[in-house]
Amino acid sequence: MTDDEIRRSWRCCENQHEQIKILAQLNCCTTKEIIEHMRAIGIEIEEETIRKRLRFTIGEDRKMWKLRAAGEPYYKIAQIIGNTTGQSIRNRIGELRKMRREAGETIITACRVYMAEDLCTEDERKQLNEVLRRGII
Repeated sequence: MTDDEIRRSWRCCENQHEQIKILAQLNCCTTKEIIEHMRAIGIEIEEETIRKRLRFTIGEDRKMWKLRAAGEPYYKIAQIIGNTTGQSIRNRIGELRKMRREAGETIITACRVYMAEDLCTEDERKQLNEVLRRGII
């Protein structure tokens, strides 16, 4: 694409965050490269546009966990949080469970390495073995 075509498509787009990805694909380059090129040709891009926006805030994540633990169905959680659907709530809770599982696996690995390297006392070793045995983490 020529510089004028890039400027025109940037001026006319509705969603600038998505337009960066589209321009990168059309020009066979990465988003970082297209951003650098756009700045070089005089297009001002706000950092807010570049950063990926989170769909849910931490407070909403906590509220989802609490409501789901209380047995609320996904569609009711979506109504309470607003501006979302039951399917998006289901997907987000799945993402959070995956993140939690990965974090737990990392902690377990760290505990095992800590014990294997003989960095802990005998009391700590007993406590860690008990925690690992029960699956508390």
